[in-house]
Amino acid sequence: MGEWAYSVEYRQTCKIIDTQFLWGDTVCRVWLPIQDTVVRIPANRLKPLTETDCVLPPILPTLQLLHG
Repeated sequence: MGEWAYSVEYRQTCKIIDTQFLWGDTVCRVWLPIQDTVVRIPANRLKPLTETDCVLPPILPTLQLLHG
């Protein structure tokens, strides 16, 4: 938890804030900073940032410093 990832479904970076095991699947609650909203996403629909070519919005490094 607390890691940044890339949401394939929403096509943007997101921060994992909770992970749950529901009905045999792992589901993550993530914060989408562009929409400033929290959604549930299946864990298999998230990718580590190191596996993507996405460019982080300028605010994300600042947020990461503030929130770890």
